[in-house]
Amino acid sequence: MRLSLVLSCTALALSVACGGNTEAPAEKPAPAAEPPPPAEPPPPPPFNAAEVYKVNCSTCHGEAGAGDGVASAALDPKPASFAEGAFWEGKADSDVKAAFIQGGAAVGKSPLMVPFPHLFPSEADQDAMVALLRGFGAAPAGEPAE
Repeated sequence: MRLSLVLSCTALALSVACGGNTEAPAEKPAPAAEPPPPAEPPPPPPFNAAEVYKVNCSTCHGEAGAGDGVASAALDPKPASFAEGAFWEGKADSDVKAAFIQGGAAVGKSPLMVPFPHLFPSEADQDAMVALLRGFGAAPAGEPAE
């Protein structure tokens, strides 16, 4: 027994003298978990023609589409009134779309009307705006009769 005590003390002394650790080795930490992939951004809100009109068109064309917006007093020529049947005579949906996508000058109207292609990324969005504009007056939907 004395021999084993001497050997244990010697081993301990050598371990401490050599900088050894007498504690049990610690377990290796688990590898860090990979972070979750970034969340996908939420989808854009659905197109709202009335809101787009209110924010971008009503200043000139008026809230009810009568061409009487607050900026209309300073404009020459005056903005179109979508509430008048005469405006819609012979107008195809494609003509109306060209005006708000390419600007007034593209359809022989005032060059003061700027193009808004960024507001109408899809054909469905363009159709929704045409329907809204036609709804301001007694305008038939669709293409004019040939």
